[in-house]
Amino acid sequence: MRKLPTEFRGTPGGIARKVEVFSPGCLVVEAPSYSEDRDAAARIARDPAFAEWPLVVVSDDAVRHVKSTMNFLWATFTRFDPASDVHAAKIELVGNHPSYTPPIAIDARMKPGYPEELFCDEGTARTVDRRWSEYFPDGKVEMGDSDRASLA
Repeated sequence: MRKLPTEFRGTPGGIARKVEVFSPGCLVVEAPSYSEDRDAAARIARDPAFAEWPLVVVSDDAVRHVKSTMNFLWATFTRFDPASDVHAAKIELVGNHPSYTPPIAIDARMKPGYPEELFCDEGTARTVDRRWSEYFPDGKVEMGDSDRASLA
């Protein structure tokens, strides 16, 4: 049975600004913005420092990315295009199918043309705060933080 790494011990090349463990086998690596360095994720996937990690997510802010499961899921899966933002240490065609040699790197950095994060205006937030119990009278729905979309 394969044992997934739980602690990063490598020495990454100069491109990685910060490295955080999200879960066994999954690292989040902070890199320069996509506008600064489009190819950072591909180079991170080939960096021997990450070879034992099956999944590496390339982020604009590694600490925020791993702060909670909600943050990880939101920041990963709303910021990558499966057709162009998946990289690997090595990619071969087997028949008509790509075969990826880990680590698989997902480039989850904000890209030019992506919309900015949305934040609630103060007036709407006050209205929702005041009327929350009207919207959910049984009290079973917890109100999140409108400034962070419940992200930590």
